[in-house]
Amino acid sequence: MLSASFFLHLFNIIFMWLKTSTLLRGIRILLLLIGLYHSTFAQNLNGYSITVSPESITAIKFNSTIMDYQWSDPSGYTCIARNNDNTLLIKTLNDHPQPTNLIVSEGKRTHNFIIVFIPKVNINETKLYHDFSDLKKLKKIAQESVETGNAIAKQEQKKEEEKEKLSSKEQKQLEKEQKAKALEAEKKKKEEAAERERLAAEQQRQIEKLKQEEAAEKQRQQAAEEEQQRIAAAKKQAAEEERLKREKARADSLAKEQQRLEAEREKQRQLAAEKEAKRKAAAEAEAARIKKLQDEKAAAAAAAKEKQRLEAERQKKLAEEKEQARQEQIRQKELAALKEQQRKEEEKQKRLAKIAEEKRKKEEEERLKKEAEAKKTSYTHQELWKKYPHIVFGDPPPSQHLTGEYYLPADTLENSRVSNALLQMDYWLNIASPTVNGVTMTLQSMIFSGVNCYLRITIKNNTDNDFLTGVMNLKWKRDNGVSIDLYPGYVTDFPVILPHKEKTLVYVSRAVNASNKDHFVFSIIDRLEKTHLELSISGKEYNTEMIR
Repeated sequence: MLSASFFLHLFNIIFMWLKTSTLLRGIRILLLLIGLYHSTFAQNLNGYSITVSPESITAIKFNSTIMDYQWSDPSGYTCIARNNDNTLLIKTLNDHPQPTNLIVSEGKRTHNFIIVFIPKVNINETKLYHDFSDLKKLKKIAQESVETGNAIAKQEQKKEEEKEKLSSKEQKQLEKEQKAKALEAEKKKKEEAAERERLAAEQQRQIEKLKQEEAAEKQRQQAAEEEQQRIAAAKKQAAEEERLKREKARADSLAKEQQRLEAEREKQRQLAAEKEAKRKAAAEAEAARIKKLQDEKAAAAAAAKEKQRLEAERQKKLAEEKEQARQEQIRQKELAALKEQQRKEEEKQKRLAKIAEEKRKKEEEERLKKEAEAKKTSYTHQELWKKYPHIVFGDPPPSQHLTGEYYLPADTLENSRVSNALLQMDYWLNIASPTVNGVTMTLQSMIFSGVNCYLRITIKNNTDNDFLTGVMNLKWKRDNGVSIDLYPGYVTDFPVILPHKEKTLVYVSRAVNASNKDHFVFSIIDRLEKTHLELSISGKEYNTEMIR
């Protein structure tokens, strides 16, 4: 049995022969060979039609790595073989290319496709994507296309027979034209290969430059964060020292006041003692004088005088007791006043301590609340419903345009898988929008999978209010002045971004056949329609990422 490598080698020989022979004769032989090949290998496609449009990208996904591909007429088309997902991307080189054949070798299989050109498609609704990665399905499709391939071979044979009727002069002219086309196509292919190598080198240089800039930026940010932490620690320590200083001054003041009161009380006691001593001295002097006068009086009056003396002593004792009682009353009043003052001072200190403790607790609660707010990155569903009761965050914004595949489970699953993989990658782009109302968005990376383009967008909210992500759109602005909206077929999230926070999302749209002179504008309007953000992507950047 003939092997797949034998047929592939034979196809290559035929293509070399095409450069010196007529195109239709070569196609006839190729189709006959492919018919023979199908009788041996049932998973090879023969005569399967692939639709191509000048604006869109046509993608063909295979089960194995693409080994080679060849065009019957390469003047109107080009291909990009993507090894990461075994996908072949087909793009037109002009607005009206002629139908042709494309032979692709992947794994142990070789396929012949008929490339059919249509001038216009709805990019957002027409998915030019062919998935042949399932070998069981591929076998079924291949069996169905065998008859189609045989019919094409018969038609080409009939055309070849009609062509042989042409004069010898006409045949030579036609062969000359075909040879010129083949040489031109070969030259163009070499130029495209050189351009791809140049773009790859430029892309690598840009990646290295971005990595160096990112490393420097990280160092600057780390130094700034360390300086902020040092300043915060110094402020905290200064505040603590000031608090301790105030508390020490207050304690020293209270101690001095207590010492003054104690000294004042001691002074009062000393004055009372001195007064009592003076009083006693005066009383004793007065008693001695009276006694002397009484002794000098006549003895006849001794009894009366004795009586008077006894009365005087009694009155003296009463006076002394009265004075002592008065002095004791004064002392008790002073002691009670001192105790009352001490009680009031103690109550004052307790109130001040209580106020200080309440203030400390309040400051601690506010600090913890601020820390919790700083760590918070998103609202719960209940918080969103309570804060924005008229907005349904589970659905896209009401005025958001979507492609037909947005709600298809199979497409949603695949887009979700690729988007999550993109979010896990390191990003290599840094295309930022102007800052509008304190909000900025940045295109961090772009990849292509299947027939879709995946944009990784980060939105940074540097305001004190929420940013409610709303309607998104990617507009393709062609060099000829025509603008085409590329609506999303999938969006990972329409996030609510808290103040001074950022969120990253992935926007998925159709991949298109852009030129390097075209450019793209990605836009977001918040749900409250107060902030409109835009960033621009050049056609050259778009095409560079497509062949990454």
